[in-house]
Amino acid sequence: IAIAKDVPVYLDEIGKSVAREVVSIQPQLTGRITELHFVDGADVKEGQLLFTIDPRPFQAALNSATAALAQQKAALDLSRTQFARYADLIGAKAVSQSEYDTRKSSVEVDEAQVQAAQAAVDTARLNLQYCSIRSPIDGRAGKRLVDVGNVVTANVTPLLTIQRLDPIYSDFTVT
Repeated sequence: IAIAKDVPVYLDEIGKSVAREVVSIQPQLTGRITELHFVDGADVKEGQLLFTIDPRPFQAALNSATAALAQQKAALDLSRTQFARYADLIGAKAVSQSEYDTRKSSVEVDEAQVQAAQAAVDTARLNLQYCSIRSPIDGRAGKRLVDVGNVVTANVTPLLTIQRLDPIYSDFTVT
């Protein structure tokens, strides 16, 4: 006997669990990996140190940039002192207007060079910070793709993938 009634609909589908967020870690500068600070498959926290790139060349660049900044500041101080002397003498017509303008321009050029040297120091300091590669998210580290001693290339060499597993998504293909 056939009976008409409401019945539940059952669907058997295949699905997979996927991470909410997946981050591929790449170096922001070129250098040699000197240390690993995690193990494959470990849970990592945001900001946790993962890799160290040899900082010595970047520390040397920072030292050089700092020295160049000091040199430019000294040149600026000398230019300002000379300009102040010429400013006093221009009123007495003891120096030409051309010489006065040259000294004034020299101060402006030296100020610009100090700004450029400060930018070089800031860049060198930032590059030194990039030697410490940290996790951008909380998650689970995958298999490392480099070992200590490998030379990595900035923005090219993949180092590791981290997946955020809390929360986790489930994908189902339902037609």
